[in-house]
Amino acid sequence: MNKNERAKLELQKGIEVLVDRAFKSISKQFTTGIIVSNGTNQGYKVNVNKEEFDNILSLNGITLSSNNTVIVVYPNGQENNMFILGKLE
Repeated sequence: MNKNERAKLELQKGIEVLVDRAFKSISKQFTTGIIVSNGTNQGYKVNVNKEEFDNILSLNGITLSSNNTVIVVYPNGQENNMFILGKLE
């Protein structure tokens, strides 16, 4: 294998690592949840992956009910900034 082929292979490996990290990051930012009830102060209580979160706001004032399945967004993968993007039918 010559120098150019080795460089091409290393570049390809680097790109694959970056793409893999990007997809893992995206998957941590969107998930589904189930509405448990209205939040204690505002928003909703939402069960996400068997963990309950309170006072999660919905985008554009979507009205939700218990047992609705929703899309939950974690901006930058941070739970303290999560919000409900919408309801799944």
